[in-house]
Amino acid sequence: MVGPQQGVIFDLDDTLYLERDYVFSGYTAVAEAVAPHAGAGPKALVSLMRTWFESGLTTGTFDRLLEQYPSARAAWSVPDLVIVYRNHSPNISLAPRVESLIAALAETGVFLGIVSDGHLQGQQEKAKALRLSEKFGAVVFTDQWGTSDWKPSRRGFHEIEAVSGLKGTALTYIGDNPTKDFTAPNRLGWNTVRLRCPGQVHASVDDGPPETAARLTVHSYRELRGTLLGWLGGNTR
Repeated sequence: MVGPQQGVIFDLDDTLYLERDYVFSGYTAVAEAVAPHAGAGPKALVSLMRTWFESGLTTGTFDRLLEQYPSARAAWSVPDLVIVYRNHSPNISLAPRVESLIAALAETGVFLGIVSDGHLQGQQEKAKALRLSEKFGAVVFTDQWGTSDWKPSRRGFHEIEAVSGLKGTALTYIGDNPTKDFTAPNRLGWNTVRLRCPGQVHASVDDGPPETAARLTVHSYRELRGTLLGWLGGNTR
């Protein structure tokens, strides 16, 4: 039996769903934990953290939260809140058009996979929420080997090559962050596509030099679908 002749591999965060949705879901979990000790309702705490995020303060959130509500420090530390954030069951869904894109790609018979960084427990919870194992032939979370094998390490991409039996231009990687997503697949001779859409955390990041930049950039899921299915000979509508 002949296996797939092409493979399409996705990043997860800000590629298959909007990362900010996960962030806000995590804020809700943290707010519900902290509220009884903070003298404020969960909605007020979520609103405060979202305001910081949307103003560009995307790190140090839990430090600021405990500084704002010192009464909560007796019950919670920043490391405690990080654990709550990473281990929560996220309220997230695939971005619009992604479900139909995956289905259309599957109809062409290509191998579908994921290579994603991020702390393992959090990534596994996202995978459950999005039911990724039902849609993809391989889901590779690089943190299973430790942070040294996060992108731009090649290890996750080598894993896909081993599982799929494909190499080089038979594989296409779609990601959003040129600071790390495309270096390894470029070096391995894969096709690389940057999805650059409003609302992504790294949408404003420059492509950088050729070795880190994707070979093609698209600006919507519709454009991504047309590009991929055009390459694969599928229905682009």
